[in-house]
Amino acid sequence: MDGVNLKGVTMRRNLMRLRAHSNLIAAGFAMILGGALGLAACSDGAGTGVVAEHEAAMTMVVFDVEGMTCESCEKAIKSAVEKMDGVQSVEASHVKGQATVAVSDANVDVEAIAETIRKMGYSVSLSSGADAGS
Repeated sequence: MDGVNLKGVTMRRNLMRLRAHSNLIAAGFAMILGGALGLAACSDGAGTGVVAEHEAAMTMVVFDVEGMTCESCEKAIKSAVEKMDGVQSVEASHVKGQATVAVSDANVDVEAIAETIRKMGYSVSLSSGADAGS
């Protein structure tokens, strides 16, 4: 084989690798953009990265939490509450003294969430501005 042919083969391989990486990067951006817009990335089986809207509506429930003193308290509450059925996300702030819980189901037991936080040693109640809606 002469050098020109080898260069051509190498260039074709590099181009194929570049296309594969570009597809991965594009899929990653689609997932990031979908998350930022409240959309979920799903695959149509062809690997095109079709983006579809979440069907379930989110409800935000805000709790006033007394006794959080640091980021470790925030992480502990977040970790415990995120494990509960119907809970999509949790944000806790010791500075604000609040935990905001995004739930996907109107039937989620809000009192069970409060009880989980109480069992960790915190005083908790629904915020006066609770259930901020979706």
